[in-house]
Amino acid sequence: MSTEHDFSLYIQLIAERRFEELAVRGVTMSGGPTEALKGWLRAPLTGMRAHYFKQVRADMIGPDGHGRLRLWEAMCGVEAVTSDRVPMFEPGNWPQCQRCQQKLRRKRP
Repeated sequence: MSTEHDFSLYIQLIAERRFEELAVRGVTMSGGPTEALKGWLRAPLTGMRAHYFKQVRADMIGPDGHGRLRLWEAMCGVEAVTSDRVPMFEPGNWPQCQRCQQKLRRKRP
């Protein structure tokens, strides 16, 4: 098996939302930026999992052209800050946080 990566193929698979095929190839990637206010999302610098985030604030402007800051809280307690320049991403094929999964199951009837 070749260790070379075909990044153009990876980009095509992401555009077609075929994340399971990326996982089979051993590649973990996020989806594109999202405007969702809650759901399974991937924040920059929050570990190696997608969390079930909910936006809690979006009323601050960041420094030096970062645009609007958005504060997020995950069901497991992880907190994140994103901005127009550093956005929240779709989860892609990142594994989901098990604590978020458990809390979500308990919350839903």
